[in-house]
Amino acid sequence: MENPRERTGLRSLCLGVLFLGIWATDGVAKDPEAKVDNEVPQKKQDIPVPNFKLLKARSHAEHRELGGRAPYFAHYRKGDLELVFIAARHEPRTGSPTHRLIKSVVNGFVPACVITEGLDSEEGFSPRGLLRDARRRKPGGNLPEPLYAALLAAEKGIPFIGGEPPPSVTAQALRAEGSEEDALGFLVVRHLGQVRREEPEAELDQKVRRMLPRMKQRFDLKAKMGLDEFKVWYKKTSGRAFLAANIDPDELAPLATRNAGLMRRMGIAVMLARERHLIALEARLLGEYRRVLVIYGSGHLVYEHAILKDMLGSPVSKSSRWIDLGKQRHPG
Repeated sequence: MENPRERTGLRSLCLGVLFLGIWATDGVAKDPEAKVDNEVPQKKQDIPVPNFKLLKARSHAEHRELGGRAPYFAHYRKGDLELVFIAARHEPRTGSPTHRLIKSVVNGFVPACVITEGLDSEEGFSPRGLLRDARRRKPGGNLPEPLYAALLAAEKGIPFIGGEPPPSVTAQALRAEGSEEDALGFLVVRHLGQVRREEPEAELDQKVRRMLPRMKQRFDLKAKMGLDEFKVWYKKTSGRAFLAANIDPDELAPLATRNAGLMRRMGIAVMLARERHLIALEARLLGEYRRVLVIYGSGHLVYEHAILKDMLGSPVSKSSRWIDLGKQRHPG
């Protein structure tokens, strides 16, 4: 029987796949006045060097072995370099365990820079458009943890930046696994996961009609796919008719398995591309800021486990409560 820790880890991994599709595609529009500053000034001798040969797809068993019950954090320290990685459980409402952990880590660790999920690094540091959206959502309490973390960082004068690669990187990873049609179909399915069993078929069809041109434009895909063609592709790829009840987020989860289907292989390819970008960003910002906080779904920390350990050593602390470490950092 699957234990609670196993269910939590898989749920977080699957929700992370859906979360990216939801926020990165339908998030706030790019702010034309935002400062795009992805090229951070660096002292090259101080930048830790990731060994990307250690990056690989992880199985369900490896997630159970290497992960933990989200939310929790792992704290890495090497000399004056410190990185705290919060392995989040994606939760929309303020006051959740993930939100409380973020607040306690920001207050206790006092990072010099924060990296959040679901926002392209190309948007630059502390984009005003995202902050406007966060402030608008805050009174209603519906504030997913990346927005919450961004708003909290801004209120404390801490710069934050998204950890997501540009759409061209995602498209390239998808093209390496299949055709342009496969790439487009995967992106639509990824975005639709949250509507499973929640919308009538007619509304779902309208959603796909609206989504197809947006996805083509965002990811520069040349596929000639309309709603009917998408339904044919979905049935051919999944073996099921395109209905809300048949949309299964687990099918896209980036878990290493034997005889993985096309959508899972594409999910893994996208995950690996995201991790390469995020890890490189972490290394660059450590070189500049020295104290970096990363807030991502728990599956990402499992993917990065070997590289972070090689780059910074084993975590000095791994816990669900920052106070455990705070007593060590700030005695008395």
